[in-house]
Amino acid sequence: MIGYKYILQQLLRRSLALAAGLALTIGISAQDVMETELGTRTVFSTEPCAGCTCIWYLDGMQQSTDAPRLEVTWEELGLHTVSVQFEWENCFSPLTDFAVKVKETPKDPLVPSPFFTPNGDGGNDTWEIQGIEFWPDADIKIYNRFHKLIAHYRGDERGWDGNYLGHPCVSDDYWYLIRYDNGAQQLSGHVTLKR
Repeated sequence: MIGYKYILQQLLRRSLALAAGLALTIGISAQDVMETELGTRTVFSTEPCAGCTCIWYLDGMQQSTDAPRLEVTWEELGLHTVSVQFEWENCFSPLTDFAVKVKETPKDPLVPSPFFTPNGDGGNDTWEIQGIEFWPDADIKIYNRFHKLIAHYRGDERGWDGNYLGHPCVSDDYWYLIRYDNGAQQLSGHVTLKR
């Protein structure tokens, strides 16, 4: 009969594999801290010996029993611990812990279009700002060359259509001021309106 100590040694020698996303597989040790982004899915998997039961924990709370893998969709920022333990005939291995740091999903930089052509042809009729979808509360102001406010809207609203009070603005350069990240950041420059 195989002894308890031998079984635990064999279990501890087995390495866990971490599959981040669908394609990447990484070998990870208990000293590593894996970083991932909010909303992503991570799959932890192992191959226990025949007759062993695999028990998974997330932040100390048991998640599953007798499953060779644990899928986690990260919904909270911060440092988390994923643990696995093997059980064989009422004998338990020590927990093997893995640290996972969940970070905010990086936002794309704002890239305002340098021009637009509001001529009603269905293409490029509004002034768009690439990446504004990440900043729905952004405050966007458009000024003419005389510093007159021409348009004022939020990041979650339709882009500027080239009109002022319902009337088409002339072909010219206009200046924008975009305040975002609760006012902590701002971006300014000019956009050319071509008719």
